[in-house]
Amino acid sequence: MFFDSMEEIPQIAARTSCAIFVVPGETDLKIPATLVLEPEDTKSKTRLISAEALREFLSFTDKKLTDSHYFIIKEADKMSDIVQNIFLKTLEEPKEFCHFVLTTENPASLLPTILSRAQVFIPRTNGQLDAVPNYSSKIMNFAKTLIAAKTLDLPNIAAKIATSKPQPRQIALDSTGAAIEILYKSYLKTGNRAFLSKIPKFLQLYEALQQNGHIKLHIVASLC
Repeated sequence: MFFDSMEEIPQIAARTSCAIFVVPGETDLKIPATLVLEPEDTKSKTRLISAEALREFLSFTDKKLTDSHYFIIKEADKMSDIVQNIFLKTLEEPKEFCHFVLTTENPASLLPTILSRAQVFIPRTNGQLDAVPNYSSKIMNFAKTLIAAKTLDLPNIAAKIATSKPQPRQIALDSTGAAIEILYKSYLKTGNRAFLSKIPKFLQLYEALQQNGHIKLHIVASLC
């Protein structure tokens, strides 16, 4: 879903239990925040949100609230999958008067289970959803074919990918990655959860292909 100006953000946040805004982390959200969580520098100089910091942050939601409180997580993509799953447990049981607001410039890095329980908002002037994924036409054709494939067609499509030259496994990985990006962008642009529902199977396929094994069998088994 789109929004037109930053002034709209407080009203949007007030209507949702969890809103994700695709904006830079330093953006002034103009929300009277109860609490803000930001990434911290690590020894490797990588900015991350740790599990310990998130648990402390979430502990404040356990207080008995009688009016709206806003809990902002800036640069939410700096949470690892493990840390995101900690947040997901809280998100699965939303509490009255708690409003979570996440910012990220890379919503595709958030778990599909989080995206499915939140509403994602993109500035209307932000053209990133219209940008074509950075893959060759061959990869894009394979990706679109996999997304639209019926179960009976998958073996033939998988066979074509598995015999592609010069590097069939890399072609399969790139095609799967392109499909995931297409599905995320389609969901974020339209709000249609049918796109979102397909993503877990493609994520499973990508992980399976990384583990080697039979390319054709992985494609058929994961996407059926």
